[in-house]
Amino acid sequence: MSALEAIEHPRGRVAGETRGVPFDHPSEFREDRDVPVGHGCVQAVLRALSILRCIARDQRGMTLTEVVRGTGLAPSTAHRLLTTLQSEGFVQFETTASRWFVGPSAHLVGIACHPQRRQAFS
Repeated sequence: MSALEAIEHPRGRVAGETRGVPFDHPSEFREDRDVPVGHGCVQAVLRALSILRCIARDQRGMTLTEVVRGTGLAPSTAHRLLTTLQSEGFVQFETTASRWFVGPSAHLVGIACHPQRRQAFS
C-alpha cells in the first residue's frame, strides 16, 4: 500500500450509490445528503477535497468518469470543481489522455507537511 493509499478521511469511508453509480469514497456526504446543519463546514470545500484525495490515490491520473465513481458526485459537479481546482493549480488536465492529475499547488501544500511537523500532530 502506498503512502497516498493510506491517507484516510478522518471521518471514515462511505459506500453507496448515486444515480445508479456505485461508489466508495472517504467523505461523509453524498450528493443527496447535505452536511449536517451546525457542522460549520462548507460543502463545496468538502467536495473539492474529496476530489483531491481521490485523484491523489492513482498516479496514472483519473478520467472524469473515474472521479465521479470515486467521489459519488454528479458529473457536472465534479467537472465544475475540477476546473476550479485547475484554475488554482491544484489539479492539471492532460488533454491527450483525458486524465486529471494532482497539480503543483497541491504538492506545495503537501510539502508543507514536513515530517518534523507531522510529529507534532502524533
